[in-house]
Amino acid sequence: MKIAVDVDGVIFDLISVFLNIFNHNYNTTYKKSDITQWEFYKNWGIYENQVYEIFYQIYNNKFSISLIDEKIPEYLRIIKKDHHVDILSARNHNFKSQLIQILLKYNINKGQSYDRIILVDEKPYDLKLKYEYDLYIDDNPNLIEPIKKKKDITLFLFDQPWNKVSICNKNIIRIKFWKDILIEIKKLKKTDILH
Repeated sequence: MKIAVDVDGVIFDLISVFLNIFNHNYNTTYKKSDITQWEFYKNWGIYENQVYEIFYQIYNNKFSISLIDEKIPEYLRIIKKDHHVDILSARNHNFKSQLIQILLKYNINKGQSYDRIILVDEKPYDLKLKYEYDLYIDDNPNLIEPIKKKKDITLFLFDQPWNKVSICNKNIIRIKFWKDILIEIKKLKKTDILH
């Protein structure tokens, strides 16, 4: 099975670092739970480029980013034993070397934990689908409707405040914890949903 794993919001808790910087810069007190939609900045009275400016600071490794779950490196190695696993992220191409460095910092290595890193533009939001994976592990709710239309693709929607209102059914499965990914992959193999 070909599996695409997103980075921010799935492997790394990038948004917590973002909020620390944002709250400091704009004298606000936002929490992760306040981010209730993908384009949250529209309700916060700021421009998209201001959001990306902070993300780019973080991508440059100027701030420490933690894993969503400390066992992610182990889980990725387990998944990689039986499947082709790529890191697929909507992250600016200029920050690929920094991404590799932070993955290595957490012992997420090419060959053992994943096969390739593929970076795509932030928009259109469904750009990741052109790579035709069997399974996407992602937190982006904008992937739901396009994937619902494809019978041979499954989305594990990693549970985050910005995708809480998204309805999961059929080939869209909400995942709350990384350990559940291993369980759900086994279920998919048993039911032969993916080829």
